[in-house]
Amino acid sequence: MALSVDLKGYFMYYCLVRQREISRRLACTSQRHTAIPLFTLRIMRISLLSLLIAIASPVLLRGQSPGYDYWGAFPYLGDEKGTYYITISGDTASVVTITTVNGTQSYSVSAGSPVSISFTPFPTADEQIGTGSILIHSGHHIIADLFYYEPTQCEATLLREAATLGNQYSVLTEPSMPEFLIVAPSNNTQITIIPTSQTLNGSPKGTPINVTLQSGDVYEVQGIASPQSDFSGTTIESNNPVAVFTGNSDNYIPSNVCCANPLYEELPPTGTWCTTYYTVPFAVRKNGDAFRILAATNGTNVSINNGPPVVLNQSQPYDIVLTQASLIQASSPVLVAQCSHSGYYDDIVLSGTDIALGDPSLLFVPPSSQTTSNTVFTVPNTNNQFTVNYLNVVW
Repeated sequence: MALSVDLKGYFMYYCLVRQREISRRLACTSQRHTAIPLFTLRIMRISLLSLLIAIASPVLLRGQSPGYDYWGAFPYLGDEKGTYYITISGDTASVVTITTVNGTQSYSVSAGSPVSISFTPFPTADEQIGTGSILIHSGHHIIADLFYYEPTQCEATLLREAATLGNQYSVLTEPSMPEFLIVAPSNNTQITIIPTSQTLNGSPKGTPINVTLQSGDVYEVQGIASPQSDFSGTTIESNNPVAVFTGNSDNYIPSNVCCANPLYEELPPTGTWCTTYYTVPFAVRKNGDAFRILAATNGTNVSINNGPPVVLNQSQPYDIVLTQASLIQASSPVLVAQCSHSGYYDDIVLSGTDIALGDPSLLFVPPSSQTTSNTVFTVPNTNNQFTVNYLNVVW
């Protein structure tokens, strides 16, 4: 069952921040920890914020509390002419430190009052070890996200707490200009990457890429601008836990419809994938949302709204457009991505103009077993750029 509630009060003008999630590194069968699935939908040029909170009936929630340390980094996004932000919020006053290659700075965060910090990230280079990581530390529980904004493009991700990071990942992207970025919290982190498509740097499909990172190092891999370039199913394995961010540097959905936007989201470790997901359409979209489902093992049966199953093999993405709240069930763990379409596909235009109000944005849907009865979230309010917000609740 889905409920949409108008949350007027924040003025957003050009771009809406997109849906995002946090989920605990726990098995699908675990029901004891507290998790917080949270999303924000991004729409460009005029804003609509859509938050999806998955709630277990009867208001019994499980999963994870926000943690104390978060590692992040920005891959190549759009034309990189925008502004980069770190946003921090929490329900307890705290002092937060942010460490980058330029040093460490401290910030005071009041309870219930988000702090947004703009900064210039250290650039990353394709298949080269870089130092562009961000470490956020707090003595109290916080929510932290990274946000890229410019008037015609924006994207964001909520950061996973360091204790929830994993050693095994399977990448999910859209076709054309895919990319992923790895951040190492620990020294001597040995990583093996097996790409499912040739990289921009020329590394062949299926040939392992081996790299060793030190604490704070980052490693980005990019694909080419071609519909055949897709990193979905690329595996990443490491001897120490790492953070992985995935998406596309610029993407149209569908591929022949204006306009494009970067996609950017922190990837859940494969061990946190589950078998049951509930989805809700993004607000004001007329033609549904694009979903990609990725299986962890061969012979995985996937059924949508109790329909006939589709059989997926490992690393095989399945694409479908859903126009209504839906139930996705699988015989083995899967990853579910939800993307908004390009603005002209939905024909959502600013009154009296031909300016589309929304372009693609990526989120990973949290499993039904990773839910919560309470959460903290922020509405981006960068220079009063956002207005009209929507809350979607599933129970």
